[in-house]
Formats: sequence, C-alpha cells, structure tokens
Amino acid sequence: MKKSASELVQELREQAEAIIGQPTGQVDEFLDALARYSACFADLQEVSGLDSLDESELRDLNTVHSEVLAIAKALEPRLSEDMAGLRKKGKALMGYLDILPRRISSRRPRKG
Repeated sequence: MKKSASELVQELREQAEAIIGQPTGQVDEFLDALARYSACFADLQEVSGLDSLDESELRDLNTVHSEVLAIAKALEPRLSEDMAGLRKKGKALMGYLDILPRRISSRRPRKG
C-alpha cells in the first residue's frame, strides 16, 4: 500500500530527528539511519501529492533536511580516514597471507 505525501513527510521528519538526536560516535548506526532516511526521501520523491502539502510543512522539512546533510558532511572526513585505515590493514593481512603455502594437502606424499 502506498503512503500519502503527508504520511511520508511525517516519517521522513521522524527519521531525520532520529539522525539529529543520535551521538556522532556511533558511525555504523548513523549510516544505517541515513540509509533509512535516504530510502524514505526517495519514496517521497515518487509521490505525486507533494503540491497538496502545506508550505510551512515543506519549510520545516527543508530545515531538517539541511541539518541532516550538515551532519553527514561533518562525518565525511572521519569515514574517509576509517576507510584508509581498513585498506592499510587489508594490505598488511594480504601480505601475511601471501607467505603461506599456496596448496594445503591433507594426505601425506607417497613414498617410492
């Protein structure tokens, strides 16, 4: 069942408030909440009843959306640093794994 534009706006506002009220130290939870917000925003763009919404409601939504974008922009450098650290650890792990034998056998070699 499709939701109306006003229901989607209310859901989007709730998602945004959850993001704004969340501490920035929990990056994984923030990314999950941002993905839900983004999906809800995409649903809102597909709805045809946006012209029936109140102007003040749309302005409030715009303000909340700007706050969410500002929080996401502020976390972008931190995520880039985290990704660089993971790449470095991955390279170190692959360097260690390359030392091991290529083939592991569970049988002893035949004699004779």
